[in-house]
Parts: sequence; structure tokens; C-alpha cells
Amino acid sequence: DLGEKVMGQKGRRLVEAGIVICQTSFVCAYFLFIGDSVARVIDKDGFFYSGTFWTLMATVAVVPLLYIKAIKVLVIPAILADVIIVFGLIVIMVYDFIQIDKVHESVEAFNFAGLPLFFGIAVFAFEGINMILPVEQSMAEPKKFPGVFRQVILHLTVAMIIIGALSYSAFGSDTKNPILFSLPDNKLVQA
Repeated sequence: DLGEKVMGQKGRRLVEAGIVICQTSFVCAYFLFIGDSVARVIDKDGFFYSGTFWTLMATVAVVPLLYIKAIKVLVIPAILADVIIVFGLIVIMVYDFIQIDKVHESVEAFNFAGLPLFFGIAVFAFEGINMILPVEQSMAEPKKFPGVFRQVILHLTVAMIIIGALSYSAFGSDTKNPILFSLPDNKLVQA
């Protein structure tokens, strides 16, 4: 609506095009991550399909979800996903603490060359911003949304800073992207 108020229909179309491009980029990155991760896990058990194969399989599996019209239907899967994410973060932190006898020798306090990557990751981390209005509209008490939103962003930012700094301190410049590829290759990490 803001784009339309500022620039009319052209502004509205520009904002909508930006959202489509942004979301498409995020989806592509997620599917590539899923494909590479599944290929890494499956390849260890004697099967081998490329990351491209698993990326296509993930895409086929997700297409039916595109037809869901109400966010409320996704509450249980979203809670399950949150539990899995928390489990993953705990595993990462445990291995960070195991790895970190002292700060890795390649750690730099500030690296200007890594600044573009930092901003890219920060933008990617908050990519769900397009869901703000649908979530607010689906709340029982939408007036509480600004306070809830501030708390969520604050806690998410603090968690990302702590886990990122801890992982970088543990692995230094040897840190792979994503961090899971820096961890030992065992069943706990694969889970």
C-alpha cells in the first residue's frame, strides 16, 4: 500500500515485483540447501543421487503446500519445525563447545571483506518479513502484535549473534556454509 501511496499503481507493481523476486530467491536458496543436505546424508549410506535430484524432489513435495489458503492450517507443522530448529541449534552449540578449547587462531575481530556476506545473511535470516501482515491479521488480538513482534525480533537477533559468534570462534575461517557442514559427520548431526 505504501508503494501505491507514494508512486501510484507503478509503485504498487514495483513493490510487488520486488517481493516476488525476493521470495523466489529465498525459496531457491532453501531448496538448494535441502538438496545438498539430503545428498550429504544419503550418500553416506551407499546411495548416491546428486543435490540436484534431491532439490527437485523437495520442490515436487512442496508444490501441494502452495494451495493452502489459511495460515492456521500450518500451526502444527510450524510448531514441529520450531522444535526441530531448536534441536538443531542445540546440537550446533554442543559441538561448538566441544570444539572450542580456545578461540580458533584464524578468528578476526572484524573483517571488512566479509561485510557483504554479513548483510546477505542478515537479510536472509529475516526473510519471513513478508508474513507479518498475514500473521497479524490471523491473531486473536492483533493489537498485541507490535509488542510480540519486537520480542521475537530481539530474541531471534540475540540467538543468531550468540550462535554465529560461538561457531565462528570454534571453527574460525574453516567454518563452512552452512555451519552443519563444519560439524562431525555422525548420526546426531545428520538427524
